[in-house]
Amino acid sequence: MRVPDSALRYFQKKFMLLAISEPDEIIGHNARSRKRDGHPFVVDRPFLLRWFIRPKNDRHNIYFHCFCRDDEDRALRDHPWWNVSLLLHGQYIEVTGVFDKNDKITGFKRTLYRAGDLKIRRATDAHRVELQKDKRGNPIPCYSLFMTGRVSRKWGFLCPTGWRSSTEFHDKKGCIND
Repeated sequence: MRVPDSALRYFQKKFMLLAISEPDEIIGHNARSRKRDGHPFVVDRPFLLRWFIRPKNDRHNIYFHCFCRDDEDRALRDHPWWNVSLLLHGQYIEVTGVFDKNDKITGFKRTLYRAGDLKIRRATDAHRVELQKDKRGNPIPCYSLFMTGRVSRKWGFLCPTGWRSSTEFHDKKGCIND
């Protein structure tokens, strides 16, 4: 689904300037760091920079995101809440699963999203984000407005044998032993 160009321009004007400020949170694979009392961030190779548009809370949140690199490709991931993404600048490919009648992954679908695209997901909608690359193969960052609902489940990954909580996924080093 796409938003009207006038709405995209409004959101770009309102939020893109955040990209030149320090984020509130930096997320890397297996690590996350929040700004605390002037202490530096400690995340190697971050894949997501996050700014809090409203104070973080238990009901619903609004974030400004900058994807710096691809999600891990070991498994598709989901979220603990329903969510909506509005891509503000750049583009990415979202990889989702194709399932058989027994809910086993039989393949993958790749969909290109561009600035102005709006994506609504259930908490259980597993996916992976892959950034477009420049001529040298470096990821091109993209920016989105990301809105969430109330936490309704644990966060996790979809492995060949089924869903695995994020804790178990990281403890077992991914989908190994599947």
